[in-house]
Amino acid sequence: MSGPRPVRIEVATPEQAFAALTTARALERPLCLESPAAAAGWYGIGWWQALVEEITAEAGNVPVEAVLDCGSAPGLALAALRAGCRVVRLDAGPAALAAVTAIAAALGGSVLPPWPERDQFAAGAGVAGVAGAAGAAGVSAFG
Repeated sequence: MSGPRPVRIEVATPEQAFAALTTARALERPLCLESPAAAAGWYGIGWWQALVEEITAEAGNVPVEAVLDCGSAPGLALAALRAGCRVVRLDAGPAALAAVTAIAAALGGSVLPPWPERDQFAAGAGVAGVAGAAGAAGVSAFG
């Protein structure tokens, strides 16, 4: 996303995603939804797509990007890309990462490395703490 830095936040429920959308609207910034760590394997690709579709349908003029964390599973990253996810996170060795990145590019997607800041925040800390911090500071808590 170009322009203002997005409100980047980890979400695991529709309620968290809608709260993040509300925050992005209030800050007049794009929204980047990040799945929980290794969510492709734990929650499933279809779960993520449904959550993203629901939020995107309600986003109106707020640009929404969604990043599905595939952990260390290149097969899940490929399945997610083929299913229509445009951005995935993958923690894999150089050969697997190169192969998945090349396939992602051919499909119009991209592969990101593991989220380095994730260790600073409890997984699933949710929107309340992060959105509150973003609103108080007027900036993205993760951006």
